[in-house]
Amino acid sequence: TWDLPAAGTWFVVLSDRGHDARDPSLFQVHTNFEQADAFEPNPDLGTAIRVASGAGVESTILPAGDRDFFYVDVAGEGTLEVALTQVASGFHPSFLVRDPSGRSIGVWQNPTVSNGVAEPYEVATKVPGRYYIEIADQDASVRVSEPYRMTVRLR
Repeated sequence: TWDLPAAGTWFVVLSDRGHDARDPSLFQVHTNFEQADAFEPNPDLGTAIRVASGAGVESTILPAGDRDFFYVDVAGEGTLEVALTQVASGFHPSFLVRDPSGRSIGVWQNPTVSNGVAEPYEVATKVPGRYYIEIADQDASVRVSEPYRMTVRLR
């Protein structure tokens, strides 16, 4: 499996390890392309994707080590809830909420996942502004082509 960093034309070269042998027999090569989600690239605060309160977005962790950034605009003091559903087997979500200045609120959250549903997380919003949610896999080496769903709610 190769994760390609950008759209374009890519070539696969097949050769023997030492580049010193040949085999005249025929063989087949099969390829499969897994499309990253429609929000890519969104790997930092500057490319974060807007999510409305009560709305959900579906996203993937592609390529391996991918980080997804989203934001929600908050009018004032209250509570922000982050919920993850449709969590694929093998994906161990981890997320962090950042305040309007970009500082983390609390620590990375590694919710327990049961039947594809992660424990929801709530954080207090103290000031109005843009709050960011960063989502990744806990060990940053997993690629997840099945979309997870994130929903945010403001109260």
